[in-house]
Amino acid sequence: MINMENRTIQNLDEKRWDSVNGNILTLTHRWLRLLETGWRRFEPRYMLLENDQGAYASIIVNAIETFKNRGVMEWIYRHFILVFGTPCTTTSSIQTRPGVPLVSVMPEIVETMEKVSRKEKRPLMAVSNVNASELSAWQQAGFLATRQMAMNILDLPSTYELYLAQLRPKDRAELRRIHKRGGELDVHFEIGSLAEDGEKIFPLLKEVYSNHVVGDMPFSLKFFDGLEREFPQQTLVLKGFVGSKLSGAFLCIFDGSMLWWFVAGLDYETARPSYMYFLLIDEMVRWSIQHGIPRIFGGLTNDHEKQRHGFHAEELWFCYRASIRPLNQLLSMALPFARQLAQKHKGTQI
Repeated sequence: MINMENRTIQNLDEKRWDSVNGNILTLTHRWLRLLETGWRRFEPRYMLLENDQGAYASIIVNAIETFKNRGVMEWIYRHFILVFGTPCTTTSSIQTRPGVPLVSVMPEIVETMEKVSRKEKRPLMAVSNVNASELSAWQQAGFLATRQMAMNILDLPSTYELYLAQLRPKDRAELRRIHKRGGELDVHFEIGSLAEDGEKIFPLLKEVYSNHVVGDMPFSLKFFDGLEREFPQQTLVLKGFVGSKLSGAFLCIFDGSMLWWFVAGLDYETARPSYMYFLLIDEMVRWSIQHGIPRIFGGLTNDHEKQRHGFHAEELWFCYRASIRPLNQLLSMALPFARQLAQKHKGTQI
């Protein structure tokens, strides 16, 4: 019997939950505790599938998933579509324990998804952030798929010199140019833990959010308190200054094998003429190489700018099907709608 009324991760044992998700930072028990206390639009349902060998799969759905629309269209999306996904991640919220192939337990997963969809009275199920290795398992289960925004990833060599060598010549030249400009404007950096910096960087985050994302800020200053509590040794802030003025900041989380570039903040008045955004990326790369971190996850936005710094794109997919099986045939004729839906599904990283 699977409990579909788990509306807080506190109802599930941390060790059992993390036996499935412990290697995915943004699906761990402590990250979900953080979202529950600090994220404004998160109304989760948690399901843990178990057998005699223990937990073998987990499912998360956000009952108030946000779309980029406002008004009537958002009402339609929210009342007819149940998105299996969580904020702040580029990973599918449906996972299996390491060593358990997704396809081998897909019947149990789909059955559970259908039950929760009927319970929430949403006829269309959608799974966001499906990666290429998982795609065939979802298609075999009768799901249709359309591409989402791609995830930006940077794999780092052992030295900064090797990193520069792998950039295109024109991108190396551009990097030299912006460093020269930064020197002329007295651009310098500070790197450290979040500590008391939340109040300093929050206005810069709000400025980026108001310029590039529809809607209100999804988190408040309280989110930073939770971040320090749950990830005290893993939160990193890169701050860039023009003279004495704080001009930009990157908030990152690391676990030794990867650096997750979580969010960027900028004071556009000083950041634009100083190329602060690009210089902060370079500083983040330098720090990661110095500390032996081989990979940076850079979110879903600003593909072109990130590719100039060596990031590559990995495809993600939005998979969907009806919880009422006779409707599936109609869905196959609605691919243009699905593509629009995938675009309107709000990106999870700023």
